[in-house]
Amino acid sequence: MLKGSQIVFSSLFLLPLCLSACVQPQAASRTVEPGLSGAQSGQQSGQSSGPQYTLSRNAELNFAYLQIEQAMQKGDLEAVISAGETLLRLKGDMRPIGDAAAWLISGKHTAEAERLLKPAIALAPEDAVLRAMFADSLIEQGKPEEAERLMRDYVEQHPDDGQARLDLALLYLKTGANADALRELEKLPKSMQTPAVLYYRAQACRALKRPEQAAQLLELALKQSPDFLEAMLELAGIEEERGNYAKARAYYEKLLNFDEGNQDILIRLVALSLKEGNPERAYELACAMPDSMSFMLAASSL
Repeated sequence: MLKGSQIVFSSLFLLPLCLSACVQPQAASRTVEPGLSGAQSGQQSGQSSGPQYTLSRNAELNFAYLQIEQAMQKGDLEAVISAGETLLRLKGDMRPIGDAAAWLISGKHTAEAERLLKPAIALAPEDAVLRAMFADSLIEQGKPEEAERLMRDYVEQHPDDGQARLDLALLYLKTGANADALRELEKLPKSMQTPAVLYYRAQACRALKRPEQAAQLLELALKQSPDFLEAMLELAGIEEERGNYAKARAYYEKLLNFDEGNQDILIRLVALSLKEGNPERAYELACAMPDSMSFMLAASSL
């Protein structure tokens, strides 16, 4: 049975072994200049005569990951960038770089985000998240042509990468290049023609003054996903523009089943009732609101 002094001695003996897993010893480097003794040289250089330790690569990476997380929580811009640059230097996991870049972009620090994203993409060229984020940062800086070129060049090099093509199409939608967006969306394979992609295609068609094609795409999207509210709202707006008031009303009223009391939808219904020449119905809808006065003021601005 170990006595108390033996337990203390054993713990002290094991402590350096535990530390050695995280640090690697390096011999202290001391330079002796001509005419100086070793002691004098050590005093002038300010170097310790004992062993020096440096963090292992894994320990340094883990420390940088923690630094990024803590710096973002504290809102420390310089610490986020510094930790990010450490990860880039060590070629670590790029996901924390993406988190840092997203934090920087949300804070309107787009130039700083670019500082991290550009080398990160060079290290991980197939990372779609980093690439899309870099494009967003370029758009925020007023460089849409550079953003489009970045995404387009990658798609040209990887024509079978459907996600990259979709990201390029969404970028085109964001910059108002609707014809280019529609072309890329139509190139996506059938397996990727999801309700969301059909909705994006309809948005591009509507912007290109093709309401019939847009309506067909939205109807198909709703057939596949009946609760796709964004598609339903878009289709209601198209039908209203085309003068199909009964269809538009049916979609608006269906939307209210999902979100009863939605003021935006109710205002649209009031406007629709006025277009139909039914002011009584419009007044009825306005008075049915709990805060009818503010609602009627909003409706009167139509």
